[in-house]
Amino acid sequence: MEITSRKTEIADQSVDQLDSDVEWPIRRIDTVTYRDPADEGAKYRAIIESGLHKLAGNKHAYWSSTALTTRNSREDMAGCCHDLIVALVPDLTPVVAVHLADENGTPMYAIANGMYHLGLSAYPDALNLDAFARLWRLTAAETETTKAHVAEGDDSDAQRAILESIATGMAFKWKTEADRARAACSTEALAV
Repeated sequence: MEITSRKTEIADQSVDQLDSDVEWPIRRIDTVTYRDPADEGAKYRAIIESGLHKLAGNKHAYWSSTALTTRNSREDMAGCCHDLIVALVPDLTPVVAVHLADENGTPMYAIANGMYHLGLSAYPDALNLDAFARLWRLTAAETETTKAHVAEGDDSDAQRAILESIATGMAFKWKTEADRARAACSTEALAV
């Protein structure tokens, strides 16, 4: 990929101009144009929106990083294209890491989704340690250790309590990751 231009702005409005049901306490918009030599030099444009936002009716704000891309001026793809976002704007990596986490970095439905992905819910066939590792932002070794500890519980209530205890211990790490995302979306980040 050959980046031909990049513009970044920190938006200071608290309400989305297009959707009054969305508040953006923190909002960064990156517009990147690039060419892909593997695609006969097609011209692409990506508008990447990252930050902390809150939908009307939600109790908490949550982190998000999404992109809308065009290829030769036609809409190409949209959504959480995280590999592309990080390739185009590496300093958004901390925001991508906390995508769909609350403002303190706690993963969305950390306990319920954690039990599900650990195969310890009403759907034991849902076991997916890779999904759990991504959700909780753990290494493979940390995931295996967590699963082993949780499995020590005698029943689902005990397992849930163990996972809740582990989540409490993760709060500082998750908050640190959210603080990195906050820094990546600050005006100070653009001065570097």
